[in-house]
Amino acid sequence: MKKILLIVTFLMLNLFASKPELTVTILPQKYFVQKIVKDKFDINVMVPPGSSPHNFEPKPSAMKALFNSKAYFTIGDPSEKAWIEKFKQK
Repeated sequence: MKKILLIVTFLMLNLFASKPELTVTILPQKYFVQKIVKDKFDINVMVPPGSSPHNFEPKPSAMKALFNSKAYFTIGDPSEKAWIEKFKQK
């Protein structure tokens, strides 16, 4: 019983200790945003390394991360316009 209580306590502390999230489109953006926000935010990347933003379709996990984000930083790619419309509908 003590082990279960300890595990639940640990999970609850991690849940409340998590940082707010931001989302960027591509990995190089993450570098610049991290330099600005330091360690105050966790940063999600929509397009995984090796993928092209031109033909990328977000996975449900990426959509969930975006939904939890405080802001989404775009790069001005035409494909983002299609995504943004989809994101607004969710």
